[in-house]
Amino acid sequence: MLLSRNPIAARNVSEAWVFAACQVNEQPSHEAFHLAVIIDDPLKEILEVHNGIDEFYSQDSEKYKYRVGSVSNTIFPINIAKRSKNVEELCTRYRTLYPRLRRLRINRRGTYFGRLVELHNEHDQFLTMLKKLNGEHIFSANYELQIYIATRDAKKNRGFPCLSFCSLQRDHNSLHMMAYYRSQCMISRAYGNYLGLGRLLWYSAMQSNLQVGTLTVIAGRAYIDGSQASIKPLLSNSRTILKIEEVLHETE
Repeated sequence: MLLSRNPIAARNVSEAWVFAACQVNEQPSHEAFHLAVIIDDPLKEILEVHNGIDEFYSQDSEKYKYRVGSVSNTIFPINIAKRSKNVEELCTRYRTLYPRLRRLRINRRGTYFGRLVELHNEHDQFLTMLKKLNGEHIFSANYELQIYIATRDAKKNRGFPCLSFCSLQRDHNSLHMMAYYRSQCMISRAYGNYLGLGRLLWYSAMQSNLQVGTLTVIAGRAYIDGSQASIKPLLSNSRTILKIEEVLHETE
């Protein structure tokens, strides 16, 4: 079992996934504790890598049931956001659609964004966080979005929600995010998770007139889900697309 001591540094979502998945896969147990990935530009990805993962999923649809976009949308519904004129409309529309969305198998236990916009005493934490971010204008201020709720989730040993919380930090003109996962499936979920978190950060920054900063994702336990016979070609092809000859295990 690898206990990561230094974070993996990546320029974009695709590179982050390749570096992280390869590092975890090369461990004897194909798992790692405390895997930290820092993505410099969490809005950028290489579509050929993205499409290659979706193609890989389609070859074993029983095991890999959800495409990258479906996983990403559980964290941030990019298309609904683009059709909404403001954050208030986004939150209201999502809450209205939520019962229908939960009929889909991927959402049967709920979605991460669904938890962010749930009403508690007539307020949702996502809109409240953005209003606070816009109103304070304090450099180095911290804002937290809580996903894991102890009174609701403490009795569950596995499954939703794997994402526990997102912490956002404002630094002058940029907004940064750190997300913590209790566990993370590196093949079926990690790429979509990185993409969805990057879009959540982008929307939060845009609503606050800030630039998108870095995205840091920490997984308490990261593991490879799938057979080595199929995963090794996927990782090898992705590395070839990115022109990566050797994966850097840890930053110096």
